[in-house]
Amino acid sequence: MAEAARQYEAPELAGEVGWTRAAWPFARGDDERTSRLATMRLPVIRESGVSWQRQGQTLDVFIELSNPTATRTRCTHLVVEAAVLGAFAPFVPVAKVEVPPLEPGENQRLTLNVALPASFRPFLREETKWAGNLNIWFDRAPDCAVELHRALGLKVPAGKSTALGFYAPSDGTQYAYAFANSNRWFSVDVYNLSRRRGLLSLVAPRVVGLRTKVEVAVTRRVDRRRVLVEFEFESVATEGDYLGCLAVGSA
Repeated sequence: MAEAARQYEAPELAGEVGWTRAAWPFARGDDERTSRLATMRLPVIRESGVSWQRQGQTLDVFIELSNPTATRTRCTHLVVEAAVLGAFAPFVPVAKVEVPPLEPGENQRLTLNVALPASFRPFLREETKWAGNLNIWFDRAPDCAVELHRALGLKVPAGKSTALGFYAPSDGTQYAYAFANSNRWFSVDVYNLSRRRGLLSLVAPRVVGLRTKVEVAVTRRVDRRRVLVEFEFESVATEGDYLGCLAVGSA
């Protein structure tokens, strides 16, 4: 990884694939998905209703289900898939559970403990964190999936540069690329390192305790499907977190 770390500073990283800076934040698709699920008499899942927490070598996934309609939902099965952190990474199934009908106005919280493939375990220094992708969908409506790509609560050294790798296809003829940053005091750039590897480069302010959110958007041109990868950073006085063998710390 030392050789890769030296490459992060190369000025030609922008290469043929250009990343566009966009206004914060990107639009979300929760409203359309909610309407479609309700029409099919299925429980509603929102992006904000999904979270996870590491438990040793497994992951606890928390999913909030709701029925905002006046009609009882149908019995269905919920499928959970996982992938490495990034955009358009291949998913593998890790759980499937039956969801009984929800009464009108009823809310339900599912807790699923799933085992992740060893290659999907870029655990951070804080033992409750996992950075990666989850895809959650009902077998009756696979096209209404809630797809999440998150690396949240990352600690980065104040006043220093940080480099973080993620999965991303790098064919500019087939994909478009953009990113947005919520806090201008953090300097952020995104590059493509290789055919399937993107790099987020960040310089944190010298002040400890400041936070920013960064969204990386990769859009497939043929069908305009967009995938958002979410990052959250906080400047700290220590060396920062680790993400697999890629250090999230001083570059």
